[in-house]
Amino acid sequence: MKNVLILLTVTFLGLSCANRNIIESKPDPVVPVIKTDSILDVLEVTVDETAKMNEIGDPYQIEKAEINGDILILNLSYGGGCENHEFKMINNFAFFENVDDYENHIESGTRLTLVHNGNNDRCRSIVRQELRVNLSNIQDKGKNKLTIQLTGWESTLIYAYTTENR
Repeated sequence: MKNVLILLTVTFLGLSCANRNIIESKPDPVVPVIKTDSILDVLEVTVDETAKMNEIGDPYQIEKAEINGDILILNLSYGGGCENHEFKMINNFAFFENVDDYENHIESGTRLTLVHNGNNDRCRSIVRQELRVNLSNIQDKGKNKLTIQLTGWESTLIYAYTTENR
């Protein structure tokens, strides 16, 4: 009888622990999304020949990228919501050339990387924000079009500009 009681007690405790694990393993609540209407100040591209073009700092996602005139417009999302986040667009002033087979001419290109500093923001909201970058200081002299490869964005961007008054 004593062995039966011990067996029942161990079984009951085992089931209780198993049930507790099931209760404690509930999924996390839905992460809130903060969509800001504010546009961050227009950034200038920081040209640094020693820049490491693969280092993006804290994580972020580029949801949309387009060029309007001399301005690169990025729609970003990143985790946080409690601290001020800082961004810096870098270029190592390395140009490359592509031969456009269709039109049979040479296109100039360069690479840009957005570096994110979240200032140790531990909040778990998803922040969506628009960032604007002035591209005029990376124009390739003697050209009027620049192909841009943006780290974290699959498509290339075409920056068309006039070289008058520059």
